[in-house]
Amino acid sequence: MRLETADISLGGCYLELAITLEVGTLLNVALWLGDDKLAIVGKVVTRHSLFGNGIEFISMSQGSRHKLQFVLDHDNPTSDGGQTPGLETCDLDADRCR
Repeated sequence: MRLETADISLGGCYLELAITLEVGTLLNVALWLGDDKLAIVGKVVTRHSLFGNGIEFISMSQGSRHKLQFVLDHDNPTSDGGQTPGLETCDLDADRCR
């Protein structure tokens, strides 16, 4: 699935999904920061039916962590409360991460 992040931090993100995932589901997350792809292992920690899931990042490389921290430190949320520029899409693969 390719999704847009609704909120993001070093600890995780929130994804708006009409069909949500079960709490506890492990995920391979590919977070795109512009042209940079960060490979992250995540876990579904909240589920709001017809709205979305909260994802906790449980594993990522130091390089990925530094890139994400840099973007979070240098990009500001949009004035309308939308997503942070540069944090556009997130690819999930819930079936392949165990």
